Amino acid sequence: MASNVEVMQKLFPKCPICKSEEGYEPSPFYPNIQCKSCKSEWALYEYGMELKTTSKTGWIKELLYKKYSFDFWKELKKPSDPQITYRIFAPMDCVGGAPEHVEPSKGYLIFKSESTMVYVGIEKGLRWPKKMEIEIPIRGIRDATVKTKKEFDLVSFLGRALAFGLVGALLFPEKKRFLVLTYEDSVGMLHHRIFDFHDDEKSVGSLINLLNYLKSNKPKN
Repeated sequence: MASNVEVMQKLFPKCPICKSEEGYEPSPFYPNIQCKSCKSEWALYEYGMELKTTSKTGWIKELLYKKYSFDFWKELKKPSDPQITYRIFAPMDCVGGAPEHVEPSKGYLIFKSESTMVYVGIEKGLRWPKKMEIEIPIRGIRDATVKTKKEFDLVSFLGRALAFGLVGALLFPEKKRFLVLTYEDSVGMLHHRIFDFHDDEKSVGSLINLLNYLKSNKPKN
């Protein structure tokens, strides 16, 4: 009768977790077996096995203490990075940083793809409402932070209020919090857009985390 180590070696010449060919050995927790390389440990059953422990981090941890068929472990692959498409963050009212628009606008941010984000808003014009769309290239984003009006750099922001259209942001109390998005457009011009996220911490936190994720996974030239 074959031992668990022999059964594992026959079923998986390479470790399902680390792909090592070093082989297996009995675990201190008999009758479990473990990989000699990464020390991942399994309990074997008639039709499958259960991952009992692993030194690996990340997505592998989600497989702990769950029974799967042998075929599942043979086909195990690292999940591909999520594709982020058409995700809406609202409300996100643009209150500054758009000199071509006089009044603050009510609107929202849309992720059209992992390369492009668009702000869509309605500006209250002098005679009738005016739709505005601002394209923001993901690769051009330099910073995305939450600041109070009081925390704005007076020299770089307020001193250039006319140039960057920050008049709308100045109308709020000093402790009011804003999303400040800094990015370069397609021709290399730097922009500072200021958004009122209406104290929706969950939404703005999700947005910043998403931008940080895209930034960290951005291809290097």
